[in-house]
Amino acid sequence: MLELFDKLSYKELIALCKENELDKICQITGLSLNICKEIVAVTKSKVFDIKYSKKQMLVINSLHKLGYKISDIYKVLALTSERQDPEIIIKEALVKLNEIQS
Repeated sequence: MLELFDKLSYKELIALCKENELDKICQITGLSLNICKEIVAVTKSKVFDIKYSKKQMLVINSLHKLGYKISDIYKVLALTSERQDPEIIIKEALVKLNEIQS
């Protein structure tokens, strides 16, 4: 875990977390995707007061397993309502993800 601050400054980490650049954090630090997901989630929670529900984390993990970039997933998730059923959130997110990739 110390690799994180060997390769990134605090300000760089905050900026990457703010922009949901999870893939970039993994690439720079060499840490696993799961560890980087946790780092981003904790950073967003503590620094930006952004918290993800279990429902949202289920959607994030499901879409990532389908091959979508984690940074894109976080961006479109911010545009969907967390009060909806996870299936509806996934459908809305898929439409928005396809718009981003087009």
